[in-house]
Amino acid sequence: MGWDANDAINENREIAAATAQEALNKARSRKAQKDNIVYISKAELVPGMEVRDAKSTSNMAVINSEAEKKELLALRRTIDTSIVLPPIDMIGGLFPREHVSTAIAAPGTGKTWFVQKLTSDLSIGGNVFEGYVESDPLRVMIFAGEAGYELLIRRGTETGWQLNKDNISVFSGNEAEQKKIMLDVDNQDGQKNVEMLIGEFKPDLVFIDTLGAFHSSDENSSKEMRPIFRYLCSLAKDKNIALVAIHHTRKRKIVERKARMTQDEAVGSSILNRFSAVILGLEEAEKSETPRDNPTILVWTQKSWYRKPGPFTFKMEKDTYGRLGMTVNLQPDIGGKAREQIFVNIQTRYKPGEWFNACDIVDLMDNRIGDTYIRRCLNELVDRKTLIKEGSNRWTKFAISEE
Repeated sequence: MGWDANDAINENREIAAATAQEALNKARSRKAQKDNIVYISKAELVPGMEVRDAKSTSNMAVINSEAEKKELLALRRTIDTSIVLPPIDMIGGLFPREHVSTAIAAPGTGKTWFVQKLTSDLSIGGNVFEGYVESDPLRVMIFAGEAGYELLIRRGTETGWQLNKDNISVFSGNEAEQKKIMLDVDNQDGQKNVEMLIGEFKPDLVFIDTLGAFHSSDENSSKEMRPIFRYLCSLAKDKNIALVAIHHTRKRKIVERKARMTQDEAVGSSILNRFSAVILGLEEAEKSETPRDNPTILVWTQKSWYRKPGPFTFKMEKDTYGRLGMTVNLQPDIGGKAREQIFVNIQTRYKPGEWFNACDIVDLMDNRIGDTYIRRCLNELVDRKTLIKEGSNRWTKFAISEE
């Protein structure tokens, strides 16, 4: 059979195809070395082989390498109750170490006063918030957004609160921006700078006041806020710190102003609620439709993965010598209906999954509320899936739901 033009064309096509396949194989080999993955032909797949991309439209499929597979399998944990974990270290009795917490409040509700008083007390140790807890001297770092450090200096002079300045580090977002130094937590350069500062000064507690001043992401977008909170959670864990994001609440409607705040009122995405180990609310203790001048501020835990700290109130007022100070009430009347008071006290006294009975709650309420009413409230909370229960009649026991 003679050689014709068609044979030449076909041979050229085969040479071109082989050359293209060789180039493709070399490119995949380079990518495999870079990504630490293994490429194989679909024809080489065998039953039981784990394939990462079985829907690939190319002639190749991707599977995990042995090293990558071992790393994945090493993530497995179980519920081993024989492991003795250290107790949760609650900084200032409020914020757990190695976790992200959030303090939420409306503008002008005393967030900065709260931060400065807690910072001052922790820096010298001893009584925190006039006896709320006792603490060893601790180091505190504040990333100050809108207010800057000048306001903190002025207020420190005005109050005369004792402090150890060597245990306090303040970094102004405004000053950093003027000097073109990035401190935003949604930016790689900002993250590196924040990590460097924390590594240098080794704080126990870090405030970001306010969170919105240190990122440029859309706070209403779960997709944009999730990486920020994942980073902050990783930072708190890696640096062994309690990290607290100060955040605003949305503007309330008039009909809502007499009701107590809820954790869902924070501005933006619900991601904040999901990633925060503790959500602390600051609001006016005496609710009214119009804002008051210099109100008493109620500080109370709206959510906690652990036992809820008790509420307290504070008010900024001058003493007989004209010096501004903070008056703290450690046993406030939080108001509201008896049912609300019962549940707040349960959350303060018991952690999720810890059992109690109706008689325990009668004692907890100092016998101010009768047994029958308390049992009715407990069963209503069970119906709302806020509590769970076991047993019946005299042997009924309750616990805060862990879901």
